Amino acid sequence: MVQAASEAKGLLRVSAPQEFGRMLIATWAPEFLARHPGVKLELNVTDRNVDVIREGYDLAVRMGTLPDTELISRKLADLHWILVASPAYLERRGHPETVEDLRSHSCLRYLTSGRPWPFAFAMDRA
Repeated sequence: MVQAASEAKGLLRVSAPQEFGRMLIATWAPEFLARHPGVKLELNVTDRNVDVIREGYDLAVRMGTLPDTELISRKLADLHWILVASPAYLERRGHPETVEDLRSHSCLRYLTSGRPWPFAFAMDRA
């Protein structure tokens, strides 16, 4: 992407995790493109960690801990995932108290780079 003093022009190639891409980028992209009519946005939503250099991306949004890299990175936000279940499910299957208890429960898990996002409990100390 080439940027003059006040006008951005060119192709901006962005890769982002699927949920982030759908929920967040999709909300700001129309306004961004309206402000910068000379920019064309190519958004790749994938949970695979793309190779930014080899695959020619200008920007990649990642979730979780980043491995050591020579790329420049900046933290955008803290994400807090919440594990939920319906009252009927909990009545049938019981309340998990530990991460290990989840092995006997039916869980939908978010996958990133082919691996399940790890579970962690923040215990209510109140």
